Amino acid sequence: LAEIDAQIADTNAHALGQEFDKLQTELDGLKASQEEGKQQRSELFSERSRILKALDQLWDEKRRLQDEHRRQNNEYYQWQQEERKRKAHEEKQRRIQEQREKRLAIAQEQREEAEIPAFEDEINGCESLIIYLRSVGSAAAGGSPAGGRSEGSSRPSSVASSSNDHAPAGMVAIKRSTDEETYFAGSVTPKGKRRNGRKDRKSGSAADVLKLPLAVAERFLDLQIELPTTSASIPSTVEKLVAKKKYFIENQGKVTEENKRKAEEKIAKLMAELEVDEKIATSA
Repeated sequence: LAEIDAQIADTNAHALGQEFDKLQTELDGLKASQEEGKQQRSELFSERSRILKALDQLWDEKRRLQDEHRRQNNEYYQWQQEERKRKAHEEKQRRIQEQREKRLAIAQEQREEAEIPAFEDEINGCESLIIYLRSVGSAAAGGSPAGGRSEGSSRPSSVASSSNDHAPAGMVAIKRSTDEETYFAGSVTPKGKRRNGRKDRKSGSAADVLKLPLAVAERFLDLQIELPTTSASIPSTVEKLVAKKKYFIENQGKVTEENKRKAEEKIAKLMAELEVDEKIATSA
């Protein structure tokens, strides 16, 4: 019995040993597979970590590029705003300078005009008419017709032929010829009236009628002096011209200074307006 038990035990032990070895082999295989899985898992985790790290680096690079792009955009926008402000300022300064130069030119022009002696043209006109009438009077006294050829050289060539519609009051246009100027002469008024209080009709005769070129007649009108209608009225007209010239000469200095004063007042007002406009433009 003991031997049988020993045999049974040996048989069971051998079978169990084989089973154990088989199981141990399987367990070792599982452990090896597990180790291999762990190794692969570790490698996968490492790969994932590497990929995540690479992604983080890419995200960081993206954020850096976005920040750089935003910074450059902000810098460009700021530069653009400053450039617009600079151009607007330059344009404003250019307009202010143009206005200043324009008003300074106006002021200079007004000052130069005021520096011109007053009545200069009127004085020259009086002198020219005095010389002209005296030459006409001398020619008439010498026997030449008052409006004859002797005064042809004194007539401006710009005086054209015209009708009575353009004649001054109290004068009538006399047509001498197609190639000569229109002269103005004293007209004989109706109802038997006489000029200068003379009662004999010889004063209205063609020989005594004073004929004046249109330019000369206009000069008399500018000076507001009555036109001489006959040779006999020349001396009184000359006296009026002399008196008029004397008045202009005596008042020339006073009127010139008054013109200067008015011009300086206008210039001061102009410059004050310019300063106000510049303040408004610079503060806008």
